[in-house]
Amino acid sequence: MNTSIYDKLKKLIMVLLMASLPFHIHVSSILIILGVLLTIFKILTKNEWQKLELSQLSISLLFFLFVELIGLVYTSKENIGVGLFNIEKHLSFIFLPILFVDFNIDEKLRRLLLLVFVISCFFAMLFCVVINIRLSLVEGKYFHEYYFSHDRFSQPIEMQAVYFGLYLSWAVLILGSLYLEKPIKKSNIFFVSFFVLIFILGLVATGARTVLGALTITVFANLLIYAINIKSYKTLLVAIAFPLVVAVLVSLNPVSRTRFLDVLNKNAEKSSYDSYFARTYIWRPGLEAVKENFWFGVGTGDGQTELDKKFIKYNYSAGIGLFNMHNQYLQLMLDLGLVGLFAFIAIFFIHLRNAYFKMDFLYLSFLSLFMISCLTESMLNRNKGVLFFVLFGIVLFKSHSTSKSPRGN
Repeated sequence: MNTSIYDKLKKLIMVLLMASLPFHIHVSSILIILGVLLTIFKILTKNEWQKLELSQLSISLLFFLFVELIGLVYTSKENIGVGLFNIEKHLSFIFLPILFVDFNIDEKLRRLLLLVFVISCFFAMLFCVVINIRLSLVEGKYFHEYYFSHDRFSQPIEMQAVYFGLYLSWAVLILGSLYLEKPIKKSNIFFVSFFVLIFILGLVATGARTVLGALTITVFANLLIYAINIKSYKTLLVAIAFPLVVAVLVSLNPVSRTRFLDVLNKNAEKSSYDSYFARTYIWRPGLEAVKENFWFGVGTGDGQTELDKKFIKYNYSAGIGLFNMHNQYLQLMLDLGLVGLFAFIAIFFIHLRNAYFKMDFLYLSFLSLFMISCLTESMLNRNKGVLFFVLFGIVLFKSHSTSKSPRGN
């Protein structure tokens, strides 16, 4: 196969993959398979096996999948199917490294891929808005709070609200990185700011509290450090204003406002939306299960069964068969023990070291966003979370950018 044709096909697949992310997962899966087959075909026809080098990141991803396969060995027979399904959801850990194994991402391509994702998120959100306005009109309103809140807001694209919130937060960070790259005109600053505002409004509608908190912390910290570094009082004011703007936008949505106020009340009995308190009900029995299976966990497929047993013990019938650990770190401890958690942290360590040496602001922000979000969600329990973490992690790992850390050079 001609190298130039191969490169063009590979870039096309990557662009389409970025565009498909906020939509149906099957489209993304087909594109990944096509890309992997194309890569293998090119390597076989050109006999370039000897030129391939596995990066530390690829090795860490493969090691994590290997640990899950080992966990399948001591999974109970009745849950082997569950274990296999969990591994199936994590096949991106091996497929995506193959897709990118012979492909370098320069600054231009990185920028293109990230902006395609931002544009796709915008149209996904626009589709949700249009559908929910139509549903609201049936109720006699333009914006009915029921349809513009939580999972109902993202239902038109069949995506769980917390993952859509994660995608919108990442879109905000990508747009924000434009301020730290090449100088842009004042008109473009207002243009970017407008879309940042739109995405944050969509994020508020999802009601993804931890994700919104992670975004707010990440943006505030980076703006603050950047303001100190360049000695800019204007940037300092923007850093201070950002959390205030987010708070105002949250207050505009009655459902989202109530969800955030419930957290401040710290009282489940007065809560209208008990998802925050449900986590406290989950973690107590869950931690007991973790302590009993500390080193190797209960097995790749037995996590929910073991958690359900603890729910029965603690009389939490509402969680049986419904709630996972809602914390990625605890989920890994339950399934695979300390070994599984180590395998996951090793991936983060390689990313953090790489991002630090590159002094890449956007890369560090991505890691911060995902790591914080994992505190109240098992992000790797769904394909949308797995693909997000592995795909953007590899793109940022393999690419270079002029977007530097607020620490400066």
